[in-house]
Amino acid sequence: MTKWLSVSRRVVISASSGRIVLAAFGLILALAGARIEQPHDATGETLAWVNERPVTRDQLGRAERRLNRGGGSLGEAERRSVINMLIDEELLLQRAEALGVVEADPGVRKSIVQATIDRVVDDFSAAPVHPGQLEEFYRGHQAVFTRPARVAVAALRFNGLEEALAARAATNSDSSLAVVADSPGAQPLPQLPGSPLPTHALRRYLGPGPAAVALSLMPGEISQPVKGAGGFYLIQVTEVIPASLPNYQDIVAVVRQEYLSRGREVALTSKLAALWQSAEVQFNPRVAAQPGQYAGQERQ
Repeated sequence: MTKWLSVSRRVVISASSGRIVLAAFGLILALAGARIEQPHDATGETLAWVNERPVTRDQLGRAERRLNRGGGSLGEAERRSVINMLIDEELLLQRAEALGVVEADPGVRKSIVQATIDRVVDDFSAAPVHPGQLEEFYRGHQAVFTRPARVAVAALRFNGLEEALAARAATNSDSSLAVVADSPGAQPLPQLPGSPLPTHALRRYLGPGPAAVALSLMPGEISQPVKGAGGFYLIQVTEVIPASLPNYQDIVAVVRQEYLSRGREVALTSKLAALWQSAEVQFNPRVAAQPGQYAGQERQ
């Protein structure tokens, strides 16, 4: 019996030792494999790996375009320098991540966000724009390209209502406001341009009330005294230029610029909507429930 137990122990120990040896051998192979095996890229798009992160031909192409704005192609030595620069950048980025720079430095965070935005809109910006697309965009957005109506006015300001009424009484339907410019209390507005102005500019120069009256006048008509900043105004419209839509051929460059600007905005908005859709965003109910303390709003 004792002999059988001794044999059994030897068998058990031998089996256990065998498993330990096999496990150790497997671990050695795994470690060796981890050290020997290199990342594999059958497409040839990856130029190098930096701590298992790829440096790609796409990155190289963008860097070459950024550094070689004068045109032409880079030589082999120059391309190697650019690749080394990309590796330097990747090493620094990985170091920045390890140090938590992105979270701690608002400037770095802002730069990364802007770079991401640029990448998002790159595809749209790089796509060719055909004349037919621009002309269709022009027809569908005519309000954007319509030149607003403009009005040229003359104006006098009076401190008192009586002075303004007396000056108005001295005019008739054929009069120019200039005939009462020397009336008692009359003050010219030297800052007011004599050229036609759009509505927003009239409001800036005259104030909301007088500007609204000016827009209601017919050419040559002189208003009744209007209360405004600093006194009472007499206003005369001297010229009216109606709103007009320029011919497409005359503003092709403007249409193209607006088309690209709006396209980039749409591309970014669509990407953000997709990111919100795929992300898990949870608002703090204690903060969101307090009006005025949280401006965030979930995207639908």
